[in-house]
Amino acid sequence: MQRKVITFDFQDGKGSVPAHRHTNPDGSIGGWVADTATVAKTAYVGENAEVSGSARVFDNARVSNNAKVYDRAWVFDNAEVFGGSQVYGNAWVFGNARIYGNAEVFGGSQVYDRAWVFGNARIYGNAQVSGNAWVSGHAEASGDAQVLGVSRLSSGSISGFSVSLNGPEILSPDFITSAFLRARRACEDQVLLFEQVFPTGAKPTKANLAKAKKNGLRIGWLERFATTTKRGETE
Repeated sequence: MQRKVITFDFQDGKGSVPAHRHTNPDGSIGGWVADTATVAKTAYVGENAEVSGSARVFDNARVSNNAKVYDRAWVFDNAEVFGGSQVYGNAWVFGNARIYGNAEVFGGSQVYDRAWVFGNARIYGNAQVSGNAWVSGHAEASGDAQVLGVSRLSSGSISGFSVSLNGPEILSPDFITSAFLRARRACEDQVLLFEQVFPTGAKPTKANLAKAKKNGLRIGWLERFATTTKRGETE
């Protein structure tokens, strides 16, 4: 007698595919796992969580609540993905990292160490979030950006550079401070000039960019942030 093939629709446009429910280390019946995906016996998949595509979840990793891991993404070590978050593409989440809320980690990005990505944050491209860093709210890190140390990125977008802070400061590209510039390893003479021109910091608006240029600040790399201000804001 031919064995009946069990299928499940992961709502990814591929229709129903061969799948099975994962048996968790504690013996409980976990969420759906596509037969093309790999989940280790030591890993945990919550009842409503899903792992599909060619994704891999192994070591002591946990995927729970309504979280999804799919495509060719890897979640391993002691990492946890939960809430309504998603990890997909070629992304890796490992170490003691936490992804939750409605956060998305995708592309070739990596989140590791003790980093947290939560809220509606998005990490993609080849971006890396590590150390004790947090990326939250509606913040985005993309390109070759690196958010590390104890950085706190809670809004705006960064792409193609490193942000590293040594203290629990709030870091947001929507408002530039001398601390932000020093974290970006700006030249000290430029930081001091910035403090003279903008004693309390400044939003990256077109008006402020023009003022900065007029006063001799070299901020060509900073102009990209003018696009992260609220739509229609030019003053």
